[in-house]
Amino acid sequence: DKEEYRKRIEGLKKLLEDENGIRYSADVQLVQYFALPYVVEPEKHPVFKELVQKKWAKSLFENLSVFLANYATNIDDTQNVLLQKWMTAYRLQYNELLEKKCLKLQYDYNRIVDIVNEMFNYVEQSNQEVNHLSPEYIMEMKARFEDVTASAEKHMQTNIASISETSDKKCDRPGKLSTRMKKKNRAIKNDETVDKLAPMVPSKTLIKLKEMKEEEEVIMDDVIGRLNYTKIGNCLIKSASGRLSSLLLQALRQRITRIPIESAGQVLEVYANNDLLLLKHLKNSVVSVITSQGDNGNDTKEELCRLLNSIASFNLGRNYLLANNQGKELIATLTMALKTKKLHHYAGEHVLATLQKLSIRSSVQKELIKLGMVEWLSIYLGGKLSPTALDYGCALLLNLCFDPSGRSAVSRVATIFTTTIANLISDRKLQVCTYINGILFTILGIAQIKARVKEINLINAVKEKLNNHHCKDDEKQLPIIYKILNGGKHAKLFVKLKREEK
Repeated sequence: DKEEYRKRIEGLKKLLEDENGIRYSADVQLVQYFALPYVVEPEKHPVFKELVQKKWAKSLFENLSVFLANYATNIDDTQNVLLQKWMTAYRLQYNELLEKKCLKLQYDYNRIVDIVNEMFNYVEQSNQEVNHLSPEYIMEMKARFEDVTASAEKHMQTNIASISETSDKKCDRPGKLSTRMKKKNRAIKNDETVDKLAPMVPSKTLIKLKEMKEEEEVIMDDVIGRLNYTKIGNCLIKSASGRLSSLLLQALRQRITRIPIESAGQVLEVYANNDLLLLKHLKNSVVSVITSQGDNGNDTKEELCRLLNSIASFNLGRNYLLANNQGKELIATLTMALKTKKLHHYAGEHVLATLQKLSIRSSVQKELIKLGMVEWLSIYLGGKLSPTALDYGCALLLNLCFDPSGRSAVSRVATIFTTTIANLISDRKLQVCTYINGILFTILGIAQIKARVKEINLINAVKEKLNNHHCKDDEKQLPIIYKILNGGKHAKLFVKLKREEK
């Protein structure tokens, strides 16, 4: 059917052009299918002619059925029980989201009904001459009704928009969290406005809804609390490079990133109390075993590193990661994996992010400096990096430069260090101005760095960047660095010239 084929091709084209297309383009096997929507006669094309035949779909279905049947018969009983537990937890979480939306709609409906009932009571009392219906009261009731109706309508539109979305958007980024908090604050503000106009007595229905919500939260927390974390840890170690471990680590991470921040703290507390990653076993921990795997375990490594990054985003998580011997074994394991290039692509980026978040603590800074991370970063940041790796790498280096021993390490590699910093300053595309400026400000008191900076004439690069108005951070910070590099001479004149240009 040509019409059906055209619709499916349009759907494929839309999918590839959306954000998901970027993700699929990373897979070499899928790249060829990006051309399919633009092929006029795919049935004659040597690459795609098999795809448009009915026997291809039938063969694919049969192969998938055989694979699933074999997987079901060969799966270990322990793994099967574990998967069932996690599937139950996911169903509960999905049902929880749907029920929360339903409860919110019911809550809005009950608020409107309460206002209407109150209006009818006053009208009835007014007719019986028991109570006088004043113009002020009518205005208040009207304002309350309009506010509640607007709130309910807005919530309905949000639900419709979320249902129509076809892609599952991730929630472990800071921007998503701030948006969610803004919406929550707006809802609170609307409630406060309504309450100021006229006090509302909570109805029995609302109290019942609140009790139901609390009951659901207890059920979900109970599921997380009843999981056998020792078995989970042993399962991760047993199949350190397997598909099951990768999915299990992803599920553990999503229990932190896809729920409200208050609930995430409770889940982290359960993880820490049960030593999810078996960090007490030091060299036999989940982190040590998985990071030591070869290329076959790249997916598992990436999921582990994502989980570590999510845990390190919370103060409670950092406490857990550094609980055993100040986290020295964990830090050594992660730095060694980075240096020996056992972590590829996103896995390395997430480990850098984890170390950067841990390095806000002085003990971690000292340990990283002892392990030679200043020297390693001096070389690493000079290569071709993704924006994420560069961002976290520069932030980590800045944290290490705050420590006196870190500045001593910088002096030992002054040549390569200043060359890397000079290249980063000269590149106008990079958005790591604050970190680079902070590093310069911290290290320019070191004699070896001063001498090397004069040799490479870094002051000209700083002046040129400031003249180009690269970013607001540079406009505020570079005049100070220029003054330090220039030994205090002509600094006032330079700033004055900048102001005149504006």
